[in-house]
Parts: sequence; structure tokens; C-alpha cells
Amino acid sequence: MIYMKERIKQVDSNIINLFESYGFKKLQRNISNEYFIYIFIKHQLFIILKGSNNIYDYPGYINIIVGKGDYTYPALDKTGYPLWKIACYVDHNMNHSEYPFCILYNDNFVDTLKHDIEKYLKPFINDGDMFWIDND
Repeated sequence: MIYMKERIKQVDSNIINLFESYGFKKLQRNISNEYFIYIFIKHQLFIILKGSNNIYDYPGYINIIVGKGDYTYPALDKTGYPLWKIACYVDHNMNHSEYPFCILYNDNFVDTLKHDIEKYLKPFINDGDMFWIDND
């Protein structure tokens, strides 16, 4: 089986091109054999793509977190919204969750990300509209 670090290197340029196609710039990229994280920014907006197959994160996961403002911890707990929670809101279905880590090894991994971004985050990536926040 191909190690995670090698697999990320195979799709690295596709991941970067995907988010840059929406006008986001890569701010950070860290890759190891146990985790990866990409941070993209556009003005005050951010997108974080991260995954881990560390035994302490069992089962392994991949997640996209989006938001506006500070993308560092602990502020991220208030400014960031995971894609799976947004999908639950949009679809009125609580069965969404983080991506299983094994999706990284699918040939269509980046296409899956693109599809979900288009479906659930289009207003956010276009103009920062965070429609899933209850502003009552």
C-alpha cells in the first residue's frame, strides 16, 4: 500500500489548483506520514483541508473547514465550520460526516472534493456568504 505522504504528493498540485481555481491562495501546506493540512485564504475567508491517519485519530478522517477571520486555534472553534456540518444543514440530513481517510486513495478524490465544494459551498467561495449561520 502506498503511504499517505506519497499519495498526497501525487495529488498535491491537483489540490492546490482546485482551491486556487476559486481564487484562494495557498498559505500553508504540511505533510507527514500521519497527517496533512492545507490552508487557503482569500481576503478574510479561509479553507482548511486536513486529514489524519494517526492511531490517536482512529478512524482516520479527512475534513474541510471553512470560515471567515482567524483560522488558528482556539479561535477556529468559533470561526470555522466543517463541510460535513454544512452538508447536514443544506440536505436536512444528519447522516453526513467527515470523509473516511481511505477516500484519499480513490482516483477521483479531488473530483469528490470539487463536487462537494460546488454543492455545499458555492455561495461561500464566490462571495463569502455563510448562509448556514443562524443570525437570530
